[in-house]
Amino acid sequence: LVTWAAFARLLLDLGVVSDIVSGFNIVKVLSHLDLEKIAPLKDEFLRDGNALNVEAFIVIMKRQFHYIFELVELFELQQEERQLIAQLVEFFESIDINGWNVLSFESFTAFLVDQIMADAAPREFDLVRLGESPVTDDAIGHQSYCEKAFYFRHYDKIAFIQQGSRSVKIITPELTPHAELKDFTQEPLCAAYIDKEGFIVVACADLTISFYDVNNNLKLVRRILAKTAQLVMCWSVVAHALYSADHAGRIFAWDVAHVRGGGPYGPDESDPYTDFLKTDGERQTSYMRHIQAGEPGDIVMALLELEVLGLLASCGIDRRVMLWDVVSGTLRTTLKGHSMGVRCMAFAPSTKVLVTGGYDYNLMVWNPYVGTSNHTMTGHEAQIVGIEVFGAARGQFVSADSRGVIRTWDLGSYQCLQVLVVSGILTLRAFVSVPSHKRVFCVDRKFIAYDYLNTGRADQTDQKPILKAFYVPRLKVFVSGCASHVRLWDAVTGAIKCVI
Repeated sequence: LVTWAAFARLLLDLGVVSDIVSGFNIVKVLSHLDLEKIAPLKDEFLRDGNALNVEAFIVIMKRQFHYIFELVELFELQQEERQLIAQLVEFFESIDINGWNVLSFESFTAFLVDQIMADAAPREFDLVRLGESPVTDDAIGHQSYCEKAFYFRHYDKIAFIQQGSRSVKIITPELTPHAELKDFTQEPLCAAYIDKEGFIVVACADLTISFYDVNNNLKLVRRILAKTAQLVMCWSVVAHALYSADHAGRIFAWDVAHVRGGGPYGPDESDPYTDFLKTDGERQTSYMRHIQAGEPGDIVMALLELEVLGLLASCGIDRRVMLWDVVSGTLRTTLKGHSMGVRCMAFAPSTKVLVTGGYDYNLMVWNPYVGTSNHTMTGHEAQIVGIEVFGAARGQFVSADSRGVIRTWDLGSYQCLQVLVVSGILTLRAFVSVPSHKRVFCVDRKFIAYDYLNTGRADQTDQKPILKAFYVPRLKVFVSGCASHVRLWDAVTGAIKCVI
């Protein structure tokens, strides 16, 4: 049995508590507090005549951050407590630049706003905004609405399916026609690309799954007949398996190692479920089911691999998001929070969060490790059609709804950064991101492209807040200085002459 004293001593010896306290920055925490948490402090200021001296200010701040001071008291960390008090004194003096020894609520909040702006300035350089692209789809010649569109990242092509069509058209990110797959008896439902094998896979309403070799002039390699129509597909890099799901909530993992060789694979030649399904876990006898025990199946709307976590996410009309072990097929956790069906998902590898959206118009950010929602973002007034992350290293993502409204978001602050309304479409049906070309496409009867636009350019903008700038007439240069370096700019050409 471990006593509290022994456990506390262990935490102290390991430096866990002192690290937490020493890394606590009061100014930064206050700068990120919501307005509703800052507003009650106004009553504290007014209670003392809106003119706090340093002692009264420390008392108020200690109440605001009672949890950290209670932690210090609990572990008897006198040195760390003195450091926190010193932070508060320095905080007071930073606001009281005139040396009046009193603070008002107005000066206090003005300082916090300045801090937020200063923190946001370096990030503003890296923010991605969207602007209309000169790329148009005039050469494609659409005959009807595009129901679905898919970007094949390693193949660098876009495939799309038109309403009522029995073909899959393939175009480049510059919207130039590339190829067309059209030997289907019924309408295609979804498509995926397997980089490892160089296959384009197409599932159709006639229950077939077709594999085409991109390295052999898109020759049909194998066609198998499933027992149900597969509505969505996803290639797993980790498990080396092709996942698909049907209208009854069943999720299948197909072993593509057996695809090469032979021709069409019909129902009389054997059982494709025996020959092609992965045998890991219990997939042969018990399908992965996007349902709860005892409930009927429901339509799976999307599958997404969370590669760095070794998970597969499925979402559906049943309002749930389910996370599966991508190798064994074991259900890891179920995410609940949406009030209506979930249609689309995106994963941010840098922050390891999952973003979901659907028919309730809301975007939810999840921590896949613990299965809880970090935040719910509102603003859309129609069903979410697509969500995409701006590159693996960026903390931004973009969402689009069926009314043609695009919103970009910051995953750090959950703020909406930009709102665009796509013109020239009736209903946005698909949304595709092409990160390698820094472009997104809104799809209805035509493709409308938007390109990434940075607010700063490396050769024209400094990456950190400029603290001082002045002009030197004799040398015809501007000098700008920030916290880490000084730059000399040619006043005639605007080019950087020197960085110190």
